[in-house]
Amino acid sequence: MNKSKGPGSVGFDPSAETETDINPKDLEFGPGNYEAIRHTCEAIGQVMESWGFKKIMGMMWGFLYLCPEPATSKDICQTLGISPALASITLQELQRWGVVKKLSPLGKRRDYYVAEHDVWKMLRRVLREREAAQMENVRTKLQQAISALDQEVQQKADLTSRRTSQFQKLRVEDLVSVTDVSLGLLYSFLDEGKLNVEPIFSALKPYNLLAKSIKAH
Repeated sequence: MNKSKGPGSVGFDPSAETETDINPKDLEFGPGNYEAIRHTCEAIGQVMESWGFKKIMGMMWGFLYLCPEPATSKDICQTLGISPALASITLQELQRWGVVKKLSPLGKRRDYYVAEHDVWKMLRRVLREREAAQMENVRTKLQQAISALDQEVQQKADLTSRRTSQFQKLRVEDLVSVTDVSLGLLYSFLDEGKLNVEPIFSALKPYNLLAKSIKAH
């Protein structure tokens, strides 16, 4: 990063009609700024890693999120201590997820990058494309398990086999119910930005009635 110049006005203008209208300034950070960047990048990197992403993706987004002005790939490499090749690959991945945008200012020979600042928008997109897809896949697998048990019952008429299949089917159906509730909560959050806990109470109702019945006796 170039520290020879003093702080200037923020160069990224969200209202600019085209990317070439943007005139980025040099970034300048003090020791405290770098310390805040280090802690933030580490925290976001750990969160992203726990979600199954690469840690560097979270660290890079965290750095760009804390940049008051667009940053270059060189800025990223120097701050995070990574190679240009890794920076290039990671930036492409972040752009593919829509959480980082590349800017090409008029008259500038370098590209600049800014982070998606709407954290909830970014979170909803990640949840929809990763978590929801994984849960839908789980539900499909469970339905396939139920189909296999139904076929087992049809093919084998002995009582032992039927009892085993029925027992397993009930257990799998419980898992399907839990998955449906989880998907309902997730889609409620994604579509409305809030959680509807009514499905949880509905799913727990039979168990609550059973608990009350046992307590009464």
